[in-house]
Amino acid sequence: MKHTARVCTLVLAAALPLVAACDFDFDPVFAMASAEASFERTLSVSGAVDLDVSTGSGNITVRPGSAGTVRVVGRIKARDDTAQSAEEKARYIAANPPIEQTGGTIRIGRIDKAEYRRNVSISYEIETPAESRLEAKSGSGNLDVEGLRNALGLSTGSGNIKLDSIGDEVHAETGSGNINAVSLSRGLNASTGSGSIHATEVAGSVKLSTGSGDVTAEMIGEGDADLDTGSGSIKASGIKGGLKASTGSGGLRLSGTPTKPWEADTGSGGLQVQLSGNAGIDLDAKADSGDVNVRQAMSSTESVTKHQVRGKMNGGGVLVKLRSGSGDITIE
Repeated sequence: MKHTARVCTLVLAAALPLVAACDFDFDPVFAMASAEASFERTLSVSGAVDLDVSTGSGNITVRPGSAGTVRVVGRIKARDDTAQSAEEKARYIAANPPIEQTGGTIRIGRIDKAEYRRNVSISYEIETPAESRLEAKSGSGNLDVEGLRNALGLSTGSGNIKLDSIGDEVHAETGSGNINAVSLSRGLNASTGSGSIHATEVAGSVKLSTGSGDVTAEMIGEGDADLDTGSGSIKASGIKGGLKASTGSGGLRLSGTPTKPWEADTGSGGLQVQLSGNAGIDLDAKADSGDVNVRQAMSSTESVTKHQVRGKMNGGGVLVKLRSGSGDITIE
C-alpha cells in the first residue's frame, strides 16, 4: 500500500532528523516529492464556442454555465525530485494557466515547456454555454459531461466516461473504463477496450463496442443499434430500427419492434428475443449446440428442427437472423 508522508526535505541518513515540515508530499514509492496548486479563470465569449480540452493525466468535468462566459478551474498536482522543484512547477502553471482564446475558440491544456509537462497532472472543472461544441481528451482520467446541446468528441486512455442530457451526436472512447450515457437527443458512438457500456434514452442510432464487458442499450429511438462485445452479455430493449448484436462469449436478451433487419449471434451463450407489435417477420434461427424455441405463432415454416427454425411470422417481411454456437435460442 502506498503511504504518503508530509515532509519538506528528505534526509537520506536515517539517523538524521527531518527538518521543518511544510505543505509538500513525498512519495517513497516513486522517490518524488509533490506539490498542489489551483487556478481559476473566467473568459468572455460571444456567439458559438468551440472548446478543446486536453490533459495528460487528470479528470475533465464540463457543465452548462452562463451565456457569454466560460469558467475554468484547474487543479494541479506536480511531482519532482525535490519539494522545491515540485512547488516551482505547480506555482508556474497556476500563474500561467494553459488556456488560449481566439474569439469563440478556446483551447485548454497545452503546456509549451516540456519541463512543466513531465510528472504533472491537471484536472479541469469547466462551465460553458450549453451551445458549446466540445472536444475533450485525457491520457488517464475520467470524463464527465452534462447538459451540452452540440456535438461532442471524448476520449481517455484509461478512465470512465459519463454523459447526461446531450443534445447532439456523441463520439466517446476509452481504452479501459466504463461508459454510461443517459438522455441523448441524437445518437452515440462509444467504444471501450475493457469495460461496460450502458446507454439509455438515446433518440438516434447507437454503435456500442467493448473488447471485454457488458453492453446495455435501453429505450433506443427510431435509429439503429449496433452492439458488440468480445466477452460479455448484451441487453437491448425498446429497439425500433435495425439491430446488429454480437458477442464472442455471453448471453443476449433483445426486445423491440423490427422495422429493419435484425441480426444477432453469440459464440457461447443463450439468446432470448422478444418481438413486439405485429410486424411481418422472416425468421431464421439456428443453434449449433442448443434448442430453438419459438413461442409465437408462425404463418408458415420452411424448416423446423430441434436446432433450427425458418419461416414467417405475421405473413413475413423483415429478416430476423439469430445464431448461437452453444446455447438455446428463444423467441417470444
